[in-house]
Amino acid sequence: TVNSNPSGADVYLNDEFAGKTPFTKQMPTGIYLVRCVLDGYADSYTSVGVTEAGAEHGVSGAIGVCEMKPLG
Repeated sequence: TVNSNPSGADVYLNDEFAGKTPFTKQMPTGIYLVRCVLDGYADSYTSVGVTEAGAEHGVSGAIGVCEMKPLG
């Protein structure tokens, strides 16, 4: 799961569009670069590691939380 505040941000996993927040998907084992993009906000980046296929780790069970900061 990837969340953002405000919600509705575009979610990219390893530079591929994956959906919009709140976004949930079981992921294979690996390291992922998460980028959230929302008009009027600076892009937010985080990296997450999934240790087992479908296992998600991070804040509150989410693999990523995008901290969206307004531009300007």
